[in-house]
Amino acid sequence: MGTTSDGDAAPVHAVVMPGMTLRDWFAGMAMGGMLRFTPRELKTWQELDEWAQSHCVAHLAYRLADEMMQERDEKETA
Repeated sequence: MGTTSDGDAAPVHAVVMPGMTLRDWFAGMAMGGMLRFTPRELKTWQELDEWAQSHCVAHLAYRLADEMMQERDEKETA
């Protein structure tokens, strides 16, 4: 990982895509982690159809991204 001039870590392999916000990037990273460890063995998870599972993961990913953005903003203003 490289660093920016203010010392924050920044991935060297970062790809900038038009239209993608930091919130989108956070959500995508959170979603990738969630999909790796989805508790498919839980009966309640299996009872959901594919759309509901996808919606649940996407919704939670953006909730996590929002929390990360809020934490980031609080640290910047402190």
